[in-house]
Amino acid sequence: MSSIDMEMLGYVAEDIIELLGGWETTVLSLEKKEDGDHYNSLFRVAHNLKGSSKTIGLEDYGGFVHKIEDVILRLRNGELEVDNALIDFLYLCHEGMLDWINLLLENPEADLGEKRVEILEKCEHYIAFQPGAADEQELVDPMPNQDTSQHLDKAEVEPAQESVEAVSSKPEEKVSTEKKEEASQGTKKKASQSIRISTDKIDQLMQSIGELSTQLSIVWEASNTGEFQTKIYQMAVGLSHKIIKDLQVQSLSLRMQPINPLFQRLERAILDAARKCDKKVEFEFVGSHVEIDKIVMEKITDPFMHMVRNAVDHGVEDQESRIQKGKPEQGKICVEARSNGKQVIITIKDDGGGLKKDRI
Repeated sequence: MSSIDMEMLGYVAEDIIELLGGWETTVLSLEKKEDGDHYNSLFRVAHNLKGSSKTIGLEDYGGFVHKIEDVILRLRNGELEVDNALIDFLYLCHEGMLDWINLLLENPEADLGEKRVEILEKCEHYIAFQPGAADEQELVDPMPNQDTSQHLDKAEVEPAQESVEAVSSKPEEKVSTEKKEEASQGTKKKASQSIRISTDKIDQLMQSIGELSTQLSIVWEASNTGEFQTKIYQMAVGLSHKIIKDLQVQSLSLRMQPINPLFQRLERAILDAARKCDKKVEFEFVGSHVEIDKIVMEKITDPFMHMVRNAVDHGVEDQESRIQKGKPEQGKICVEARSNGKQVIITIKDDGGGLKKDRI
């Protein structure tokens, strides 16, 4: 991989990260409602990831994605059943593909290590799985009593073979939200190095620069002739001042991004926490069109994820308690973002029991 053009890798990585954002969105939707379109979306993402990575010479990464694509193909063909274990596997694949591409941006010869082996083992299990031939425990614990690495392609497993960890055999054990959060740290750091800007913003910026150039030409001409008292000169100076202020605002807006990616992360955190706590929780997001500085959004993501998990864990009561209080069995969490011009205000509300003043 050492011959890979790092500049080209950077361009492709942006597309890969965007595709993986679509993967996560699809898995979130699949977790709520099973639909054939979701399988097609996941397959398209995996197929495009494989093609993009192999185009620039990321053969190991492409082979890794190919294994995941084989599982999605079985899912699309109706040969696998969607359950919590499979949903967790799809989230794990998302994290693995995302973490690896960010490692490659730092070092084109980087390997995903133990997580790669874990994912490939589960891929082999799902590829070989025959409906009715195994119980639920075997589905969650892929081949617990044998070395699964011998079934994998040697080139795919060799870099991390010495540190393979056993896959848990507990059906109720899920990929923890803490582990998922830790795995995404490198992603956020790398994502901040590039940003996508709409062509509308670029067009506005170029138009303002063109107008400024015209007005500065008038000012320059006046400085050569000494005609500083003319109306044209005074108007040109005034317009130049206004355009420069507009340019400042426009340049700052280039880093502004829709807040929807934050909402997507919070949605996943709420679903994970609700499943872990065995609670029924619905959620509502308001203001997904609001824009916020990308760097700020990256810095506030973890605290907000912690808050929504607390809302599920400590705020929303269990079903029995809610019924006794005359509340709907399903709790509700609302996250709202609104802009008042200079500030963006984000509020989180739940219909739980509120603060326990006696304990405080």
